[in-house]
Parts: sequence; structure tokens; C-alpha cells
Amino acid sequence: MQITTIGLDLAEHVFQIHGIDAAEKVVGRRPLRRSQVKAFFEALAPYLIGMEACATSHYWARELTKLGHEVRLMPAKNVKAYVKRNKNDAVDAEAICEAVRRPTMRFVRVKSAEQSGSRSDAGQAHSAGGCFRLRPEQRNHVWSYDFVEDRPHDGRKYRMLNVLDEFTHECLAIRVVRKLKAIDMIDILSDLFILHDIPAHIRSDNGPEFVAKAVQEWIAAVGAKTALPRAGQSLGGRLHRELQCPPSRRAARRRNPLHSPRGPNRHRELAAPLNTIRPHASLGYKAPASEAFVPACLRRVAGCATPTGSAGHAGATGQH
Repeated sequence: MQITTIGLDLAEHVFQIHGIDAAEKVVGRRPLRRSQVKAFFEALAPYLIGMEACATSHYWARELTKLGHEVRLMPAKNVKAYVKRNKNDAVDAEAICEAVRRPTMRFVRVKSAEQSGSRSDAGQAHSAGGCFRLRPEQRNHVWSYDFVEDRPHDGRKYRMLNVLDEFTHECLAIRVVRKLKAIDMIDILSDLFILHDIPAHIRSDNGPEFVAKAVQEWIAAVGAKTALPRAGQSLGGRLHRELQCPPSRRAARRRNPLHSPRGPNRHRELAAPLNTIRPHASLGYKAPASEAFVPACLRRVAGCATPTGSAGHAGATGQH
């Protein structure tokens, strides 16, 4: 049995392929990491490859066409009819593989790099929301910040400003406030720039605090660049969920964070659970700054002086 058709389901990190032969029998299924896709298809004979049309599919269609494959893009709404069971990546790839062979299927024309305005070769790609997604390449390359709102038992609303390093996934700060003006935003960023150095890019949504003229001019003056989505578009699903995840909302309702002891290390206490406990899939399900516990017996053998130590951020992110 020889593969004749492949359904390719695109994702942010791990793609899924589904291959069938001329008799439409399943020949192979497997996941592929983004870095493995080109090498995998280079080793294959020319096949028919189907994908759902989206912003990044045009880039991959051009790349796979260069390798000699025939690539067809289909509207996602037309592929949905071929999903047979609970939706996941493998099921989506199977539906794509079946849909691309249907003679009545409507296909989407592949756009050139100039038509789509693609910047993928420069390390950028479209997010699910359609905005250009700048991919972080190192620490302090891309920061993101956003607000999350909640109410404790007294019913008074408060806001939490979360600042995140997208490469290391480290939560740099969580500031709890009732209101925040442009000058307050500048004060918070200036403190972080002194502590962590100035990032190359700062990403946010189009909230009034982020697009304020004073904030934009100050960020440009210190040498950083802003990355804002187009009007009506969001940051992207995964990044938005990560920024919208405070340490513990239930704990926040039990006691008002605005009434917690104030001090220079207050924001570090709020961010500690995100940096030392909460696992990240892209870090091998480790926390950004994993804490290493050394048992007393091993500590005596190794000559350690303290019961706990920090493995450091490099240990958790060395795989990058």
C-alpha cells in the first residue's frame, strides 16, 4: 500500500498528518512538530496534500509545492461536514484527507507571499486571530501584557496587570489595582526594564491603557517596539489564555489582593505560583523557574548548605 493523499492539520506547535492509499484505506497517522514538517515531506514522493485554508496554510502550501507536492486548500466550514467523531487534531486530519478527494469540494486559491503579506521567513506568522504573530527567539525578545478583572466578596471590581516573557513563559509581574492610567503603566514598565532589561518588542491588545499616546511614545523612546493587532482582532487564543490566568481566582475572592501587605516583593509573591508551580507544555511540562528540593540525606552527602535551591530559569528553558 502506497500513500496517495495526505490530510495535514496545522497547529501552533504540533501538526497532525493522515495518509490514505488509492483505495482510501488508512496507511499512516502521526504527529509532526513544526520543525520536522519540511524534512518529512522532502523525503516523500509527490502526493496530494489537503489543508484547511487559514492564514498560515498559504505559507505551507507554497513551501510544500516547492517540494513537488500538489497542495489544495479548503474552507474550514466545508471540511467540518466530514468530521466523524469528537473533534481533535487526528480527527481533523482524517476529515481533511477525505474532503480533499471529493469532486464537488470547493478549493481556495493559494496566495503568493506578496498577496498574503507573509513574514514567516522573518520569524513571524499569523495567529488564530489573524494578526501577525511575532515568534520570540530568546529571552527579552517579546513581552506581552494584558489585564484580567475579578471581584472579591465585597463586590468591588479590581484589575490585575500580567506581564509575561513569551520565550521563557516567566510571569514578570502581576500588579493589582483599581484603576490604571498611562503614567502608571509607564512606571510599571520602567521598573521592569530596570530589573529585566529592555525587551525588543512589547505585545498587547488595543486597550486604551496600551495604545495611549504617552505610553507608545515612551516605549519608542527607550528603544523597544510595540506589536499591536489590527482593529477588531485579538492577541490569539493561547497567549490570551496564558495572560488571563491569575495565580488563583478563588484565593483572590477569599481575600482582596488590594488589601494584602504592600512592599517591593509583593508582585513577586503573586507571580511565584505561575513561575515555580504551573507547568507549561512548551517547556516539557515544567514551570518556567522550577524549584529543586534537595532531601536532607543527599544534602549532607553533597555538602549543601541550604534545604532548598533554585534550579534557575536556564535549567527549565535550556531546551530552547
